[in-house]
Amino acid sequence: MSNLARNQRRNPFTLGQVAQSVGDYFTSIKRYDEAREEYQEAIMAYNLVLQSSSQFALAQTQKGIIQKFLDDFSPLAFVNDLSQWLQKNFTKATEAGWQMLEEIFAKPIPAFMATVAIKRAKRIDLGTDYTVVLVVELNEIENQDIKVIMRLYPFGEQTNLPDNLKFTVIPKSGEPHEYLAKSHHPAFETEWFYKRGEQFRVKMQLNDVTVTEDFVI
Repeated sequence: MSNLARNQRRNPFTLGQVAQSVGDYFTSIKRYDEAREEYQEAIMAYNLVLQSSSQFALAQTQKGIIQKFLDDFSPLAFVNDLSQWLQKNFTKATEAGWQMLEEIFAKPIPAFMATVAIKRAKRIDLGTDYTVVLVVELNEIENQDIKVIMRLYPFGEQTNLPDNLKFTVIPKSGEPHEYLAKSHHPAFETEWFYKRGEQFRVKMQLNDVTVTEDFVI
């Protein structure tokens, strides 16, 4: 890890670049605690770049990129690691509340459950009056992309999703995509394609209650 206290004589912009690069490396190998520490050191270094410096504007840009990443995917240490699901390792998924679909859905089960894709489901409480089930399905395809299908179902005695339920997929980079449940919607799904190492966030919002789930492939 870079140590700003012992490198005060070095160019702070260079220190920021080094820490940011190390953070990117730790992120790529899913060592998120260490990545967060490096990113925080990078921000500290960029804060030391003088406004009179020719590197000031770039330092502010890089600081903004890092801060947005930390804001959007914090805490980095708690991310649903879908690469583990692809290896049939569900230990951490189970600890985080993900279950086999048969443990959540009553019979008759939804038709999609008969497919051979990797699937797990999680109950999401959206306030005291409504619970939905988030289902994540993974398929490896020929070009090594991972197809991720996300479905949202009502839970328990409810037969339809609540009106105005917002479901937003937020990629690490790029624009978020928001979906709004319509009246008498029994369920809905969205399909995405990701490469290994990519991150995204799913946000479910009903009135003033918001629940998020972070994922990495």
